[in-house]
Amino acid sequence: MSTENKQQHVTTRGGGAKQDQHRTIEEVDGGSRQDDRSIEVKVRFNDKYSVVVARDVDTIASIKVRSLTALELSAQAAPEYVLSSGDREVHDEAQALHDFLDGHEHHHVEFHLEKRRPTIVYFVDDVKQSTAEQKLTVRVILEHAGFVPAEEFDLSRIAPPENYGDNYDHLVQISEGQRFKAEPKAPALVNIYVDDKEFKIAPGSHTVVEIKHLAGVALADQLQQEKDGGLIKLDQTGSVTICGNERFVSFPATGGSS
Repeated sequence: MSTENKQQHVTTRGGGAKQDQHRTIEEVDGGSRQDDRSIEVKVRFNDKYSVVVARDVDTIASIKVRSLTALELSAQAAPEYVLSSGDREVHDEAQALHDFLDGHEHHHVEFHLEKRRPTIVYFVDDVKQSTAEQKLTVRVILEHAGFVPAEEFDLSRIAPPENYGDNYDHLVQISEGQRFKAEPKAPALVNIYVDDKEFKIAPGSHTVVEIKHLAGVALADQLQQEKDGGLIKLDQTGSVTICGNERFVSFPATGGSS
């Protein structure tokens, strides 16, 4: 087995300044190399970036620590930083690079490095939720808590009290321990007419007794529905489906319809 020293080049740039660092790493060659393709890895951090060039992806498996050092940050603080590719956090740098190399010969890949934001714990209907974002939309708060579709629910903050109504894109400041309440949205009311008087009621199934109560009709009186120029007899102990603009006529208990 032969041991040869290979050189790895790390460049740090930012704020108009440029600093080149040369490091020597020891690499052990076995009988054959599985992957001798070159790859350039750029890691951005705010307005600075580090670049690592290597012939073997395994030599940059610890890219997060190497980048922190090249950027003159504490390598021991690596757990406090997040390395991401696009919108995905990278947990295994070596595997990510192997996946990126698959089927290609020469590559440039860019990661982003940022300080891990503290997790904020909040509650929706007393169920614990967490986020690293300081602000979330009403829609996101509802959907992350399992209230989908969001448009079918109302979200309100408990303290200080605030109801967000239909403003699902409103950004809500999230603070530690903040509590929210989610409730099914009440259906929009529709109009019905009883003895030519207008009343508002939720759409859906309602008992005849309920409609009598709404319109102030005596329970002993008869209620019938106007439809297509005629009257439909209703079961006084039954129900009727309300869609909107239905018309009803009441008759005294001692009278009847002709």
